[in-house]
Amino acid sequence: MTALSSIRFDSQTGRLARNIAASERLTALLPQEEVAKLVAAHDAATKTLTAARKLRPEMPDIYAKLDPTFQAGKVADVEKLIAELADAQAKRDKAQRVIDALAAIPGRYVTALELLINQSVDGFTEKLDAQLQELLDEAEEVLASMPGVVDAESAIAEGKVSEYKRWRELHASYVALRTDHRELLLASDPAGNFAPGRPAIGYAFFLSLDTAIPDFVGALDDRGATRARLPFNVTDPADPGHWLATVRDRALLEPGVEFADEAVARAAAAGSRRTAETSFPHEPGRLAAEYGGAERAMTHSRTARSIRSTAAEPRFGEPMVVDGAIVGQRRS
Repeated sequence: MTALSSIRFDSQTGRLARNIAASERLTALLPQEEVAKLVAAHDAATKTLTAARKLRPEMPDIYAKLDPTFQAGKVADVEKLIAELADAQAKRDKAQRVIDALAAIPGRYVTALELLINQSVDGFTEKLDAQLQELLDEAEEVLASMPGVVDAESAIAEGKVSEYKRWRELHASYVALRTDHRELLLASDPAGNFAPGRPAIGYAFFLSLDTAIPDFVGALDDRGATRARLPFNVTDPADPGHWLATVRDRALLEPGVEFADEAVARAAAAGSRRTAETSFPHEPGRLAAEYGGAERAMTHSRTARSIRSTAAEPRFGEPMVVDGAIVGQRRS
């Protein structure tokens, strides 16, 4: 049977369906029985159309048919020729009408699949969040089992190679999950709010971002030019520091799989607060009031200090091979 990923969805309306079909994780969240029936129907209809096209009669080659007659210097029987051509054309026209009717059917199943996917996607966010929390539960245990391990060398020194290898595997799973999450975000909000490095991505990944990093939007825009840098790369799940902070400071950051509209609304609210801070006096937030401003809160609060220590951890460089297996990377 044809796989869902091989279905050619509409170039204008089928972006969400294409993205979901390309992801094994997201495809698995669809109602499998309904998808299988529609894919099987599309497959059967497509094969029927192909068979019909093969059976369509070809029009006779008049030259090849009459050349022997003309080579013999004889005149062709025109009435017989007309009758033969008319019969061939009639058969071809009948076959073409069947082909035209069959050609429209696979598209109906594609449309039905698109509708099913679009209707199913509302539940994807909660299902992905459940998978994320399960992944982080294991990651917290793995991290707790290897204190002092920051790279492959220290993992070997501490006898924690298998734990560190699992830590790396969980990070790869986290990146894949966030990739699928971002596909949902992009499909739900094509306005560019979830382009690389946009603040809405951070709010889609972490539910307590405003509390954990009060100056997130300002620091993200500034990139360290005039204010403190972010304690870790909030918008890049592939960054080792992002992964470490997500697990170690889970209670502070509240990693989650947020809906696009919620993330955009929170990013917009944070942007508005930042604009207001530079425009006129206002009532500061709890952390900002306690530490004398949002930027200072980001660098001096207990929450921020705990997260910022992630930036001091050694980063990872080239791969290290132990007993023929890649278990991590050497310290840069």
